Amino acid sequence: MAKPAQGRWTNRYYSKKTTTAYAKGDLVYTDGTNVIPAVATTEDILGICDETIAVGSTSTKRIKILVPSGKSCTATVLVGTGTPTAAYEGRLCDLDDSAPTTSVDVSSATESCVRIEKFISATEVEVSFMAQKR
Repeated sequence: MAKPAQGRWTNRYYSKKTTTAYAKGDLVYTDGTNVIPAVATTEDILGICDETIAVGSTSTKRIKILVPSGKSCTATVLVGTGTPTAAYEGRLCDLDDSAPTTSVDVSSATESCVRIEKFISATEVEVSFMAQKR
């Protein structure tokens, strides 16, 4: 589960898929049409889901997403794979979607979708989303 830590985050509303479950705190990206929960191969994170919606919800209501308003925005996320230390600050890493909620894989940097900005503990780090390797 992710939650905003620093900076100004903006509430935005996006189209969702009826065949997809959304949980508050999930990192999300867009497929060009809809917002979808992020997975390990996600390259560009849009933001953090701010509501829970069950699979099959046929509501036409758009889903609320917290979107970082600038490069100073950071979020706290759980660590799913690997054990970070303070030396990991500045490191690019991937997501881990094998955990119960989307978390960070600090041992992999294939997609490099987040940058560790601050070490909090062996199970939680503060990250930024606007630090892709491209």
